[in-house]
Amino acid sequence: MSLIKRKLILLAMCLGIFVVMLDTTIMNIALPEIQTSLQTNLTAVSWALNAYTIIFASTSIPLGKLSNIYGKKRFYIIALILFAFGSILSGLSQNISILIVGRILQSFGAAIVFPLSMDLAISSQVDSFKRKAVLFIGITQGSASAFGPTLGGIITQFLTWRWIFLINIPVVITALIITVAALPHDIIHKNTKIDWLGSLLTIVGLCALSMSLIQLRFWGLGWQIYSLWTLFVIVAILFYIWERHVSEPMIDFDLFRNFNFNMAATTTFFGQFLLVGFMVIMPTMLTTLFNRSAFESALLVTPATLMIFLLSPLAGMIMRKIPVKYILSLGFIIIGMGYLGFSTISPNLNYTVYIICCFLIGTGYGFLVGPISVMSTMGFKGSLLTASQSVIGVLRQLGTVLAVAIFVSCLNINLSNAKSNSLNFADSKVKTLQINTNQQNSILRNIDNNLNQHGNNTKNNITKSDIMKRKDQLIDESYNATIQDKNLNTETLPPRAVYNIKKNISDRVVKNLNSLWEVIQQIQNYIKKQYIQAFTRLYLYATPIAVMLSVVFIFIPSKSKERKRI
Repeated sequence: MSLIKRKLILLAMCLGIFVVMLDTTIMNIALPEIQTSLQTNLTAVSWALNAYTIIFASTSIPLGKLSNIYGKKRFYIIALILFAFGSILSGLSQNISILIVGRILQSFGAAIVFPLSMDLAISSQVDSFKRKAVLFIGITQGSASAFGPTLGGIITQFLTWRWIFLINIPVVITALIITVAALPHDIIHKNTKIDWLGSLLTIVGLCALSMSLIQLRFWGLGWQIYSLWTLFVIVAILFYIWERHVSEPMIDFDLFRNFNFNMAATTTFFGQFLLVGFMVIMPTMLTTLFNRSAFESALLVTPATLMIFLLSPLAGMIMRKIPVKYILSLGFIIIGMGYLGFSTISPNLNYTVYIICCFLIGTGYGFLVGPISVMSTMGFKGSLLTASQSVIGVLRQLGTVLAVAIFVSCLNINLSNAKSNSLNFADSKVKTLQINTNQQNSILRNIDNNLNQHGNNTKNNITKSDIMKRKDQLIDESYNATIQDKNLNTETLPPRAVYNIKKNISDRVVKNLNSLWEVIQQIQNYIKKQYIQAFTRLYLYATPIAVMLSVVFIFIPSKSKERKRI
């Protein structure tokens, strides 16, 4: 095979992996726009996101296995066509049902493209270039999922949400043309039997696990979640028993005898968990609490994606000089530092500190991505190589699902507590005002309604001008009440007396309104602080996870041959 063809194949694989990984995160920031456009609720829209993740995670292993039997090139071409058709259907959808169907088609294509991209990229290169091919694919994977929210925000702001799907078409067409033209037809097929029962158990088990993690924040720890977890455990046990005795297993458990693969698998899952925890929560906080647009929020997470893109190849290259466990340990501790920094965010956002923390998150994850790609492929060839990438793909998706489930569920709990604390604080402050009980209750109802309707959105905060708008009305009402209570005749009152009455009333009303404004300010500042802490506590609580992983990797023994420097 010529050098040009080998480079073209690598380019096609990078383009394929780019679009399928991009679509795991690009849709998140556009969910409100999609909800409004399709006139549906957020729960329904979220299923367009969930469908992609669940099917991607649950079918990657069996579809990767089938591609080894029936032809990798054929399956790769079919996958690209499926993904393109799903993208068109999603982008042109006029209702939520069509959007979900489009996302399902995308996910089946992605489940094939993900494992085969690494496999075909490696097998098409000469030995001296295989390592670089692995790094290129790995960098593309990490960069695509990291750039998703940024690109999604830009597209949503300047085009429409439909283009987050339609933008895939030219990329897929390019990859398809290159694949048809450059990828050889004589790729070796593996004549083996299909483990249909193993495939079914894989799909059922991963669907149950993914569904439980996604629905946890909606259903809570009820019978539905426990039923799905029980189903997953039963299926996992049956799968393990079956796979240990079947002649052609769906997953070759020899994968997990490889020390480097186990490190890659662990790093993939937890690295994705920590990255998605940042990518999911931070844009929401910037939009709702700091009044940033979707585009601005997307740009504000760009420093992290930039560092991932820059440092992934560096981490992959220095593996030959530094034991990989130290690189992974460094990556997790740097992510932990970023998380700890985010936990200190206050109502007066220090953008310098924020950007430094973004750089830390991107730097830490960059140190993980490069080594993952290399370690997950070392010592594997043929079907075992495809299987290794299928498992890595599944773990990446499960890390994503778990991050969304845990971070969003905990955020909802924190926001509920923030609302309760805010209402209690407001009640104590409003009762100090020199106004009647009906007025106090009216203010508290308005605060409660505002929190119910707008959550933690600070765009609807009351201003001093809003308070003072009622000044003239209150003065007139109080003046008329005073005249009526004292049975005064305004026609016979001397002008000086009228002036003094109105002035006294005006001074009292202004004093009360200023007191009200001071209380409203205190309440609004308290509410914003409470809601910011609802977000930042998530990063504080997750920091020990990164630190623990860093310590674990430092103390991993490295005595066997597989554990020496790569």
